[in-house]
Amino acid sequence: MGWKWVIPSFRFEPGKLKGLAVQLAAEIPDGDGPLEEPVSEGLDLEGILNVLRSIDEADVEREAARFSTRDVDQICYGFPQIRDSDPAKPKAARLLLHRWKTRYARSVWKHFQSSYADRYLPVLVARGLSEGNLVHEPEAAATLLAAMTSENPVAYIGIIFAISLSPFADLLDLYEISSDSPLALELLRQYFLLEYPEMYKARETSEFIHSSLDEFWHRWKDDYRRVIDNYLHLLDEFDDNDVVLVHALEHLRRPDEPDGRRLWEGISEESQRKFMKWLDWRTVVDFFDRLAYDSERLAFWRMFKDGLEYVRVRNAGNTKAIFLVFPQVAVIEFLDINNAAYIYPRHVYEQRFARHASGRRSITYPPSLKDRDACVLWIHHSREWQARYYHEVARLVR
Repeated sequence: MGWKWVIPSFRFEPGKLKGLAVQLAAEIPDGDGPLEEPVSEGLDLEGILNVLRSIDEADVEREAARFSTRDVDQICYGFPQIRDSDPAKPKAARLLLHRWKTRYARSVWKHFQSSYADRYLPVLVARGLSEGNLVHEPEAAATLLAAMTSENPVAYIGIIFAISLSPFADLLDLYEISSDSPLALELLRQYFLLEYPEMYKARETSEFIHSSLDEFWHRWKDDYRRVIDNYLHLLDEFDDNDVVLVHALEHLRRPDEPDGRRLWEGISEESQRKFMKWLDWRTVVDFFDRLAYDSERLAFWRMFKDGLEYVRVRNAGNTKAIFLVFPQVAVIEFLDINNAAYIYPRHVYEQRFARHASGRRSITYPPSLKDRDACVLWIHHSREWQARYYHEVARLVR
């Protein structure tokens, strides 16, 4: 008679073993697993802090055995919740250092990124860095360690960012700083407030600069004005469509107009002068490039733009006229290239045409701006006119 083993089916539910595992994990002091948000019953940070308050700070290490691993984990997890004025705060920091676990390094680095003003966190971050448990790049880790042991860790990191050759976003990745953290925002603020022209000219993209200025405008308006002031102070040459100055024009408007005058308060007169000079040149670009589609005249007057004092554009009958005012002379050009350009001595311009340029007197008849007897030079835009007139114009405007 045949037979076979019959193995009864059953379901193993190791409830007791799971409970024992949790208990052992809490009591073994050298566990280095990842620190997670505590969810078990009975974990009361305030109760743990009450015990710490009852202990003298000098006795924390001697009394450390009174705290379970779970207690210390809870202190590490909830450290930012402890007020700096709480007498338990320095004791909590000492307890963490005494009962340190590798897993605490990531936690305190995350805390620092969200609460960088906490004066007790740098020493904890330094502990994690000194043991090689934070930041994969050794040089970056060494820099952060130096920052954490300095008087002002955030300012130290900010200077490192400013003098670096790498873009801001790459530096956040290098130092493993979350891009949406309060620390990243503060570093961005300092990055733009520190006066390093290379940041604008070689390191960052126009898109990054524009989005960063948006952040400044919405978060730190006073600092936004400082950034614009610093930028104008740092540089003497600006692109026609300079991203910083275009942003300033959109948000601060013109400093010579009533609405803009208030917004430009606090920005130096020298910076405002530079801005107006750039704005005048943009008027020239707009006139010749966008309205007249005339790159030749734009290129010609670009050679003399440094000498411009101011520029005005006015309607002149069925066309437009642009007034290019230099220290000794003033040039009147017309939108239609079939019109010649007239260069007048400055005193003639002031007596006869300045009111037209300012808008106080309308221009209904373009020939009223043309007087070959009063002008010192009359430019006819015929073939190779630039070469023929360059030296004479250069003599007059410089």
